Amino acid sequence: TLAQGRVANLSVGGTLVESESSLEDNTAVMVIVSPYNNFPVFSIPAVVLNCRYDEDEGINYVSLQFVKVTAEQLKTLKRLIFNLLKGRAIG
Repeated sequence: TLAQGRVANLSVGGTLVESESSLEDNTAVMVIVSPYNNFPVFSIPAVVLNCRYDEDEGINYVSLQFVKVTAEQLKTLKRLIFNLLKGRAIG
């Protein structure tokens, strides 16, 4: 099953994704992160913690926990988060 979504929240431990697709709790998934600025596409294994449908928004909120993350994946993820936060800096 291929599902697409938009990251609503991201940390080194997991992510909250807005998606038109719903996923069952405890489902193993592979999160594929699209290119951002100078970052290449990379993937991280995760498991679905929960999925809830928001009737007002008409969208699913899927909570994912990253699992079995390699040192290289963690390094890339940290750099990505740092650059996303730097891009939001006010001043």
